[in-house]
Amino acid sequence: MDAPDIWPLWQWDSTAWISCHSPPPPCFIAESWLLQNGHLWAWDAHKIRFTRSCNLYLPATLQHLPGLVFEQISAVLPLHGHYFPRLEMALTSALPQFYLRIRAAPAAKRTLSLLPWTTDPRTLAHLKGPDLLRIAECRSEVMAAGADEAVLVDAQEHVLEGLYSSLVWWQQDTLCYPPPHPQRLSSTTLPLLVQLAAQLGVTTCCCNIKLHTLTHHPVWAVNALHGLMEALSLPPGTPLPRHPDIAQWQQALNALRQPLPVPSSNAGCRLRRGPE
Repeated sequence: MDAPDIWPLWQWDSTAWISCHSPPPPCFIAESWLLQNGHLWAWDAHKIRFTRSCNLYLPATLQHLPGLVFEQISAVLPLHGHYFPRLEMALTSALPQFYLRIRAAPAAKRTLSLLPWTTDPRTLAHLKGPDLLRIAECRSEVMAAGADEAVLVDAQEHVLEGLYSSLVWWQQDTLCYPPPHPQRLSSTTLPLLVQLAAQLGVTTCCCNIKLHTLTHHPVWAVNALHGLMEALSLPPGTPLPRHPDIAQWQQALNALRQPLPVPSSNAGCRLRRGPE
């Protein structure tokens, strides 16, 4: 059965996920992942990033974030079809509230064009959530300029990341990626790519690169929704060198998906999942 475009909104009530029919408060922290027939990448990394971000944004959040929030998510997620769920933390009277949106996943994107972007729209770049609206507005400007993704840089013009992706590049046979930076969001998918490189015997290098140098190398964008995307141009109309093996790397990355953990009981769900 085809996946529906709209699924119920869920709210955590301290013991279980329950169906929510009223608009939630604004999202402050978010975490999204691609769910394909019950399988996903780096579930533990998503859990760690969301928990850490919530606690950074609102200290003492952990006392309101029991393990069941994650353990029981699989009780309400559909196990057949392609989805892009988003877990959210919102604030109500300074207390955290947790919501889960189950969204149909868009078609996989395999190529994209890049555009240098000198002004970072984010105010809290190390957290996913506070700047979602700013990022969406910036992306609309990027697309209006004829590109798919912005390349964000620091004050020294070192490449940081994209609005919605991490960026890696090839220096001959070495896979390179930027080092940690206060203005970078910790990626959940990039470590999988580095892990895959180690399995394949490919050398990796964590290093800085300036924007004008990036144009001389094959560039890939990576995120939890699309996996690997090949950058074709930077800026639009200026072709980038291409790496011949991206399809094989994507296939190997797909093989690293794991099944969503099964909840310990059915107590975490108070409404049926929907068709499967």
